[in-house]
Amino acid sequence: MNHLILSVLKEMTGAPTEFQLLPWGKIDISGDEPAYLYDQEAAALIEEFKKRGNDMVIDYEHQTMQDVQAPAAGWIKRLVWKGTEGLWVAVEWTAKAAEYLKNREYRYFSPVIWVSAKERRIVLLENVALTNQPKINNLKPLMAKMRHEDENKKQEREAIMFEKLKKLLGLANEAGDDKIEEAVTQLVAKNVKLEGDAAKVVACKEVMDALGAKEGAGKDEIVQIVASLKAPLDVAKTLSLEVAALKTKIAAMEQEDLVALALKEGKTSPEELDKWGRDLAGKAPEQFRQIVLAILSLRAFLENKTPGAESWKFYKLGHGPSIPVMEEMLLAPYEVWLTPQKNESGQIRLSKRYIGFWKTADRERIGGLGVYEVVDGVFQGVTNFTPLKVKKGKALPDIGYVEKQRAGILLYGKGR
Repeated sequence: MNHLILSVLKEMTGAPTEFQLLPWGKIDISGDEPAYLYDQEAAALIEEFKKRGNDMVIDYEHQTMQDVQAPAAGWIKRLVWKGTEGLWVAVEWTAKAAEYLKNREYRYFSPVIWVSAKERRIVLLENVALTNQPKINNLKPLMAKMRHEDENKKQEREAIMFEKLKKLLGLANEAGDDKIEEAVTQLVAKNVKLEGDAAKVVACKEVMDALGAKEGAGKDEIVQIVASLKAPLDVAKTLSLEVAALKTKIAAMEQEDLVALALKEGKTSPEELDKWGRDLAGKAPEQFRQIVLAILSLRAFLENKTPGAESWKFYKLGHGPSIPVMEEMLLAPYEVWLTPQKNESGQIRLSKRYIGFWKTADRERIGGLGVYEVVDGVFQGVTNFTPLKVKKGKALPDIGYVEKQRAGILLYGKGR
């Protein structure tokens, strides 16, 4: 919808804080066609004013629209629709403007409005000015400029559109409107023909061959062939879903069997299972067997199998204090790592490495470090002692040695 910008010249007395800005219904404008303001238009003006969220300026001589310094004469604070009494405004004047009005140095106000070109309904209130100049002398040049600019922009857009259309149609740059019209007409006719031909096509040749249909087979025949194929596909889909559900059920049963066996034989703890073991048993049962079920009992680890030797491996210096807490370290380790290692033949193997700390009898200090591994199904100790290093005659904790034991993929860690 095109819009025109107009101003209305009205007289005022004094410096009122509220006055009628526009009357209801038909508004006669000197030198132009009348404009119209009814309930619907007024409601839209008030809503737009509220959306702006700012007071509307009242300037002098429409300076705001002339790209010059434009001091305010006052500010419209609120629009009020009073039905048949028209559109009123609540105003706050500047001291200077109030003096002008009281002295009758300014006598008129002029609202700048936008109206629809066809129905002449008011669609926007731009601003208001104090003025003593008739509208024709003040605003006609602005109207002419705006209309001229709008027409130029419209012509520019049309020219760009026609250039694009000629390229799409494969026409020469110098082609005129008649050539464009001829090409578009041919294109529409061709499209109509293609739509008619497409309606006759049942399926492409490749699909017809795949279905085993005869050349020239009609729609009903093709539908019958597809329907005959659909039933076996539905059966296959149902069977596939049932097989998948059965596999899931079997995997869950195997998971529970592995977990129950590991707990029964003391190969792990409920806490360790909750951290990572139960998930591993469900997703990779074979790895669970290799890593968890391969662990020997604590008693088997502590017994000395060498003929003629002591029954227990309790006698190595520095290891004795760790024996009573070894089981605690294995059931509730500080960390569990999956550590890659090379065997004697150079092959890479994975070991499950337990790392724990044992404390002194008073449990106020860390007494030492314990590291155990499961390698190729065999549970073995790596180290179990107080890691110290002598520096300037003093035995100090060897933190570097402890860090070397932490290698590979961390499966479990306290507080993680």
